[in-house]
Amino acid sequence: MGIEKRKESEIWFKFLNNLQKESVDFWSEDVFRVFSLINRCRPEEIICDKICGIPVAIFIHSTKRGPGIGGTRRLVYQNMANFFCDGLKLSSAMTYKAIWARLPLGGGKAIIYATEEEMNKKFARGFAEFLNKINTPKARFFTGEDIGFGEDFVDLVAQHTSYITGKSENAGGLGDPSPHTAEGIFLVAKAVVEEGDIFSGTFHGKIAAVQGAGKVALSLIKMLLEAGVQVFFSENDGEPSAEKRAEAAERLGARRVSREAIYGVPCHLFVPCAIGGVINRHTIPKLSGTCKVIIGAANNILDTPEDGIDLHKKQKFYVPCYVVNRWGLEWVTQEKNGVTDSSEAKRNLSNIVTDVLNIFSISREKNIAPSEIADIISKKILNDEAESIEEAFGQLK
Repeated sequence: MGIEKRKESEIWFKFLNNLQKESVDFWSEDVFRVFSLINRCRPEEIICDKICGIPVAIFIHSTKRGPGIGGTRRLVYQNMANFFCDGLKLSSAMTYKAIWARLPLGGGKAIIYATEEEMNKKFARGFAEFLNKINTPKARFFTGEDIGFGEDFVDLVAQHTSYITGKSENAGGLGDPSPHTAEGIFLVAKAVVEEGDIFSGTFHGKIAAVQGAGKVALSLIKMLLEAGVQVFFSENDGEPSAEKRAEAAERLGARRVSREAIYGVPCHLFVPCAIGGVINRHTIPKLSGTCKVIIGAANNILDTPEDGIDLHKKQKFYVPCYVVNRWGLEWVTQEKNGVTDSSEAKRNLSNIVTDVLNIFSISREKNIAPSEIADIISKKILNDEAESIEEAFGQLK
């Protein structure tokens, strides 16, 4: 058996063993859904374990260009299939995000199936030991913050491992990357409106519908409002932490609507800032006719690749998530590489706006969906068909 085939069989056996532990019905639709994603995403490895009784998995999508990197997401999933699907999608998107950030890194993701109450110091130490173990004898995966796994917990884990980045300034890090992620998204939103020949008039006075009110969303909402954009937003109902986030957004001047109503807001820009899969065959028809731009502020907002094509057919410009939200990755990577001065880190951030406008130009000229263009270019780099994003753009023009 060849090396690649051996790797593939190891992935399947490890995954099947995990399903057996969880007593999953092998013939269920959920299992087939995970199998199809494994076939599409082609991860290098999925490493499963339980820490303090909590299911944890690290998805290493690619280490071809360097160690995998990706945040740690902590959620209570509906089932183990959703747990695996989230990790598979997010880890592959991180490979592409690192490519667009021009970083010598691959993609990965850590997923924790736990409540907030289960996240304690004992778990933090166990998780750090898990990271140390998988990075022996060589570095394969670095992680950081994500949904449900914030800066405070990053600091706890960082006491026991060097394979985590995004520490607070008090812990010797560059601090929260969320404002920088939001700034990149804001600059793209402004440029697409003012330079993309989609709307008449200026950015001031436009309407944005923002899904979620987490750290990236709140920073973005503040910037949009200061630029004269009217903002509607949605948040989860009834959750104490969600209510606090919603109150913060309302204090800034944004107007809250229900989770269902957000799709139909007569906006110009629709900006999902929470979980993935929210742009799908059920929600696309709900988008307002005035909504011409969908920005992937959250990771993997398209449920399937076909959804990107559907948006294109409906003349709605989708800004791919791993292109537009990459400044957070660039920020924490600089910390990993030893940069401690935030001013220096800010100067080193890449030009997202130029990439997005190039995608927009090719999409119009060639009648190709932006999501397809971003995927094609990413694969060209990954498959050594182009040495740089710029060369890959040239091949498409």
